[in-house]
Amino acid sequence: MEDMRNLPGHWEELKGDRAGQFSVRLRGGLRLIVKPQKQPPPSKPDGGLNWLAIDSLYIIEVVDYHD
Repeated sequence: MEDMRNLPGHWEELKGDRAGQFSVRLRGGLRLIVKPQKQPPPSKPDGGLNWLAIDSLYIIEVVDYHD
């Protein structure tokens, strides 16, 4: 996941009811939502996800945040 952070599209860790998931911006307001395959996902002492330890993802959905 750490390698994904530097690709185009702005990857971010989600919060609230989507905690443990990531999104990346696509075209036209669309977002690709993914989550780590390993559950519970690897975390850091501060509670955030450990991007370095995440090596595989499930695709959850493509969603339009503007709907």
